[in-house]
Amino acid sequence: MEKIKLDTLIKIVADGGSVKTGIDVFNRNDVLLLDKNVRVKDIRILENIKKNGISEIPVKQGKDNGTWDRNGNLIVFRPPATALEKKTSDFELAAKLNQIQAERQEAVRHYHKAQTVIRKVFSDIVKTNGLFDTSLVSSTVKDLLHYAEKNWNSVAYLISEILSYDKYLYNHSVNVCILATAVLKKFNHQFEEIKFDLLSHDPEEISPGSRDNPVSFVCNNTCQNDHEIAMGFFLHDVGKVLIDEAIVHKKGPLTPEEFSQMKTHSYEKGLEILHKNNIYNIFAQDIVAFHHGPLYPGEKDCYPDHNICRELPPYVKICKLADIYDARTSKRCYKEAQNPAKVMTDIFNCYVDKDRSLQLILHSFVNVVGLCPPGSIVLLNNGQMAYVLNSSGPLVIPFTDSKGETLSRGMAPVAIDEGNPSSELKINRQIPITFPVEVYNKLPPDLRAAVQ
Repeated sequence: MEKIKLDTLIKIVADGGSVKTGIDVFNRNDVLLLDKNVRVKDIRILENIKKNGISEIPVKQGKDNGTWDRNGNLIVFRPPATALEKKTSDFELAAKLNQIQAERQEAVRHYHKAQTVIRKVFSDIVKTNGLFDTSLVSSTVKDLLHYAEKNWNSVAYLISEILSYDKYLYNHSVNVCILATAVLKKFNHQFEEIKFDLLSHDPEEISPGSRDNPVSFVCNNTCQNDHEIAMGFFLHDVGKVLIDEAIVHKKGPLTPEEFSQMKTHSYEKGLEILHKNNIYNIFAQDIVAFHHGPLYPGEKDCYPDHNICRELPPYVKICKLADIYDARTSKRCYKEAQNPAKVMTDIFNCYVDKDRSLQLILHSFVNVVGLCPPGSIVLLNNGQMAYVLNSSGPLVIPFTDSKGETLSRGMAPVAIDEGNPSSELKINRQIPITFPVEVYNKLPPDLRAAVQ
């Protein structure tokens, strides 16, 4: 229960909102001025209370009681912090933002180094009709693996330059490598945790020859050669260099003939480049050839189009998920970047419960990226935009009001409990965020520095 100033409530109701106190309001003579069950939509009721010398009234915060804006979204009020609480909160927030900025700056150094290398690889392929420096790629991938090993939580800060599309192919190659590698590590870690449980089942309960046997799935697909797999992630789209640029960068939909050519970048052009450079490791070949393959029986618009989903190893499926996520959350020459939170929700809904073996991979992917990746911008149901500090929860900092105007002063971090059905403050996953440049311009200086 919070006491809210009448002037604030009058303004909300005047703007088309409403309030239901959940508590009877009396004047000094114990005359009832407002019944607890009345939902006030007329400012005259509130003005009458004010004329009785009352400047603020109690309002319960809950499912049936509270204050709503003109769109029916609950407005959450919080008690003002004490001086000590505010000082502590400001200090912790500043420390967290400084940490994010430092991690991001270090991550960007690694990112730009890798981006320079993949740019050189693509350029050399064009100049030499397919050849590039494989040792340079190998050392770059090792650096990325070493960085990711020490900075597990910094994956989100490596996805950069969302405001430009001219470097998309280079950015995409690095993004997919970093993200897919992190997911693979998570997958392997989760596999180790469940392996004992799977292998401890009564052998008679599980048919060893069954393709749906989870024990067979895990044992047959355990991959320890992270470096060779990461090489495949880094080079997964290398075949696009041999596709006509007019098709790769076309702003409108591809014709059937153009799409047929585009599809060859994986199982034909990509493999051709790997073989020309004597890269014959099975992991890289699988990833390059099949990262657009079906992840479950009957998945549409996949290629090669024969039903290979049962045979695709986990690292190929992980690459496809990373490819989809980055492609949709990046700005392209023909489309704007999509809301990362909505993209994650769409991916989860698309692949959940489709295939038993796919579920562990999907769970690992969501665990690494989070339904709300750190550093992303989300829209709340009350109309505010918020910066995601931590995907666990998630923990966010609202930085606009319900009308999209930048707040004059910073707000404390808010934990959004999406697992609680009765929680009114949730993320709106249906409405895309504003164009990234406009969002960036709305950020207050401290948050803007954190995402640069």
